[in-house]
Amino acid sequence: MKQILAYFFQGLLYTVPVAATAYVVIKLVSIADSLFVDVPIVRDIPGLGLVLVLALITLAGWGGSRFISPRAVSFFETALSKIPFLKLIYTSVRDLMKAFVGEKRKFDSPVLVQMDRDGLNNRLGFVTQSDLKTLGLNEMVAVYCPYPYSVMGDLIIVPSDKVRPLNGVNSVDLMKFVVSGGVAASEDKGEKK
Repeated sequence: MKQILAYFFQGLLYTVPVAATAYVVIKLVSIADSLFVDVPIVRDIPGLGLVLVLALITLAGWGGSRFISPRAVSFFETALSKIPFLKLIYTSVRDLMKAFVGEKRKFDSPVLVQMDRDGLNNRLGFVTQSDLKTLGLNEMVAVYCPYPYSVMGDLIIVPSDKVRPLNGVNSVDLMKFVVSGGVAASEDKGEKK
């Protein structure tokens, strides 16, 4: 009976990550295909909608960089800043996208944050702003701490002396470690032995 149970758990290790990945990919393809439901060829070829969405995004990036001047973008953003609710949504999403894929990536400073006086409770995160004087928070920094198994997280404001840079730590590896609940890096190290 123990051997059957061991095989079952081993089977879970093989099938659950594959099934979850397949589910997400199928869902993305389905959503992208539904955007082009009125186009017969897209309806007949599963996944073509996703290819079209990726192609349209790439085309928008190419066209925007070739034909839209920074002045036009500035005019658009100024016009949007006059509409309070839209400004909030647009600037938040824009800044988040710039943090991940922009020229000035924000998640490139991994740190360990001391959360209590004794240093027993620490959190991993990324410094996103090292100067908060405009908020009246001298000697404070903004640290983004992602949640495990999610792209959401907390933004915490802490004294800069409670933040220790993790020099030599790759930001992508740290994000993978945190988002995986701490198991990704330990498994990778175990596999290298």
